[in-house]
Amino acid sequence: MNWYTACCLYTTTIKGKTVKRGGLAEYRYFLLKAGNDNIARAKGLRIGKAKQHSYKNSAGEEVSWTFEKLIDIKEVLSEEVTEGTEMYHQYIGNKKHPKKMRYHR
Repeated sequence: MNWYTACCLYTTTIKGKTVKRGGLAEYRYFLLKAGNDNIARAKGLRIGKAKQHSYKNSAGEEVSWTFEKLIDIKEVLSEEVTEGTEMYHQYIGNKKHPKKMRYHR
């Protein structure tokens, strides 16, 4: 079995409020063990859905974080998972302006 990292996308809503376009979202990264990429993808989906949650904020409003989708699964290439092990990587670039790379926000 190998280690994998699942990158999941979550969005937030506040009960009773309309979310403006481009509302708050986040990527979360989960470590998991699987025998192959397909099993890792299935586990990533299951973990991502299980990590949805709600809570009351300081104003007493109910905030919900909803799993939107599994963005990516990457196998951890190191044989041993210890402090400093690279868990996830993503290539970025811009062919038109290689010196002015745009990053995800």
